[in-house]
Amino acid sequence: MKSWSTTVVTPLSSDTEPTVLVNFDGAKYIFNVGENTNRAFTQSQQNYKRMSGVFLTQVNSQRARMLMSFADGGTSKLSVLGPPGLRHYMASMRSFVYRPQMAVTTTECLSDQDATLPEVFYKDDNITVYAFPISNLVPFPKYEASMAALSKAGKKRKRSQSPEENKPTEEKPSKVVKLDENDTLELSPDVLRETAIQLMFPPKQLGQIPAGPAKEGETTETDEYRRIIPAWFHRQLPSFLFPPAFPRASTLAYIVVGPRVRGKIDGNKLHELGVPFNELRSKLAKGETIQFEAKSPDGPYVRTVRPEDVTGKSDPPAAVIMLDVPSVEMIPSVVRSFDTVYKPFRSSNPNDLEKHTVRVIYHLLGPGVLEDKRYKAFMRGFPAATEHVISSPEHSPNPVTFTSFALNQYRLSQLDSEAFPIPKFNLSPMRQLSDVPSLPPKVHIMAANIHIPLRPPGPLQIDHSVPHDRFHSVWTPERLLSKDSRLPETTVKAFEDAKEALSQRPPPEIKRPSHVKVLPLGTSSTLPNKYRNVLSTLIRTPNGNILLDAGEGTLGQLIRRFGVGSEEDVDVMLAKLKCIFLAKPPQHPLYVVTVRKVHVSLKESHELEDLGLCDDPKENGVIPILSEALNFRYNEYPTMGLWRIGGNEPWADINLSRRRVSDMCRLLALEFFKTIDVHHRTKAYAAYFRSRDSWSIAFSGDTMPATRFSRIANGATLLIHEATMADGEEELASTKAHSTVGQAIQVARDMNAKNVLLTHFSARYPKMPPSILAPPEEKKTERGGPLVTLAFDLAEMDLDQMWKMNLYLPAIEQCFKDSSEEGDEDLYATVPGSLDG
Repeated sequence: MKSWSTTVVTPLSSDTEPTVLVNFDGAKYIFNVGENTNRAFTQSQQNYKRMSGVFLTQVNSQRARMLMSFADGGTSKLSVLGPPGLRHYMASMRSFVYRPQMAVTTTECLSDQDATLPEVFYKDDNITVYAFPISNLVPFPKYEASMAALSKAGKKRKRSQSPEENKPTEEKPSKVVKLDENDTLELSPDVLRETAIQLMFPPKQLGQIPAGPAKEGETTETDEYRRIIPAWFHRQLPSFLFPPAFPRASTLAYIVVGPRVRGKIDGNKLHELGVPFNELRSKLAKGETIQFEAKSPDGPYVRTVRPEDVTGKSDPPAAVIMLDVPSVEMIPSVVRSFDTVYKPFRSSNPNDLEKHTVRVIYHLLGPGVLEDKRYKAFMRGFPAATEHVISSPEHSPNPVTFTSFALNQYRLSQLDSEAFPIPKFNLSPMRQLSDVPSLPPKVHIMAANIHIPLRPPGPLQIDHSVPHDRFHSVWTPERLLSKDSRLPETTVKAFEDAKEALSQRPPPEIKRPSHVKVLPLGTSSTLPNKYRNVLSTLIRTPNGNILLDAGEGTLGQLIRRFGVGSEEDVDVMLAKLKCIFLAKPPQHPLYVVTVRKVHVSLKESHELEDLGLCDDPKENGVIPILSEALNFRYNEYPTMGLWRIGGNEPWADINLSRRRVSDMCRLLALEFFKTIDVHHRTKAYAAYFRSRDSWSIAFSGDTMPATRFSRIANGATLLIHEATMADGEEELASTKAHSTVGQAIQVARDMNAKNVLLTHFSARYPKMPPSILAPPEEKKTERGGPLVTLAFDLAEMDLDQMWKMNLYLPAIEQCFKDSSEEGDEDLYATVPGSLDG
């Protein structure tokens, strides 16, 4: 008997999107992998081993993250399935992803919403999956009559044309692809995307693709992964055009049907048929047909017994439905599908219930959908025993997702509430589910760790195998009596000592206050953990905000820090964002400074999801600036070697980027913004910018020590530098192209930086890296050396008062020692060999 169940990994919240796991003993299937799914697995101490399939309801940043983490978690074979655009989305990451250890197959759903028969989208030994589009297309004329006639005939019909204003453009196969004015290929867009994905996940038998000569007449090159790649690989892919059956903004619905379980063996029938008491009975129980010698009045003969001869009535397979309905305009599409093709799944007819039993429906709903009378009537059409799990922005609370981090932040807030603000959260939704009339009986708001056993069947429950949430208990009315809310005596003593030291130290004289705030939003290296998000740092200046790196989960971190609905909320912070060094529509241009390959990936993703990209600053959109154009070493792009540009698109023109950076500097009141090429395993840049108010910041988030960086950024007010490894791990740091704590501090010394903020820590050190609290004399040179401090997620620092955080370090370390949780020692042991990039 195959047991299976569903579990909510993440609900809708400030930093997560709904993600649901379907669990079998030997396989897992995940539906959507939104923001912070990876980190949520770490927080819950779950894992994604034995992951077999990823099913996406949409192809965008809300639904499709983490796809590449499965390879690092030991998955050797993965099916990725979703709507049209899936391959384009995956191919857009081709320059940054190479996972030869994992074989990937991709499948796009091309099912027509007007199909008359269910079409199997995916099938294996565990599940059978049906998929169909949900769109906001106007219903077609005479739809009901034509569908009724075709249902009787048992045939499919051709799709009628939608009204002209809804008529999408179909991508037609083409043998000739025009990449730019001088370059064409005898390949279709689909072939380009498939080839790109094969180079990201090469067939297992090929393993590492060695460098070698190109085939005769074929232009190729070798990239940093030593893949032999075609010349078009780093060029921008052709535009993606949605097929007519799946217009832009459509979603994909899934019906997941589990295995049919045979009835129980009937002992009386075994006796009647004379089945011997030996291994033959075990074979019958496994579903095998057996033969044995039996006796009759006419003599012995061979009797054949089939499993169905000795078993009772089989149970109908359980079914799970996933519905992603972001707008009320899409409700007719949902209703239409379940009134026609998939009507048996929304039926109380005994014949239909014998085929399958819908146990649970996951509703991922946009604003207004749940309270629409049409949708409520649709929900009531399912059998009364069906569980409905609802994700809806008006009806969902916003609890803290990463409770281990939040509990630490609460403790540190008692040291300094301004430096360590408590994450914003809300346990009360805007509208209670109980206030919504006319809902079906079994309705629940989606919450983390909701678990529904499907075979054997069981009631909805909370999975208590996950670690206990100790943060929210602190915020109950009895929190002053809660053991978790009281600090250990050693932490209290350390905090008192730090505050005493602070009171005894006079603040340094500041001739011209900068009024600049430094806010680390993520401080981990390759992988997040329950205490640290991946790298991102916000610089808040009087003239606008600058974001240095923007790892996954950055937006969620901003919302947790600033909240929603206040005078200084996340919308205000985003409205002031003017530069991202590497989307809400801004009230001014948002300049994104990064290498050309990233810009290409963004432009390709923009085909599927509106990212606000544009080339005209007057449109107040997202404006690309190439890091290569700002490199202090070159007046023109190099044509050879690692630092070549790799493309000649109009938006990549060197003078255009330089004009744009001048506009950006004017907006931010900067004297200049430069990039410096640094040492990493791929093309990487550091940044250095100086304000007209004389303060300056140098940033290098992922690099080995670089002499030229120290020279160009000499005298920086603040150096933000990666310190992935601990002192004593210099050899490993060199192999991984990273820096140790001591090496980062030495860069600051060589730079004559006043302050150094260390970040980008290995997952080996989930809370605090070792060796940072060495005796002061070991950290200083004859001229005093830089003031050293560490970056902590959501710890806000004043650029003129970095010395405060330096004084807090012993107290912070003591707090971390006193607040260790079960499993902390295993945080860096889950994905060996991939922790540090």
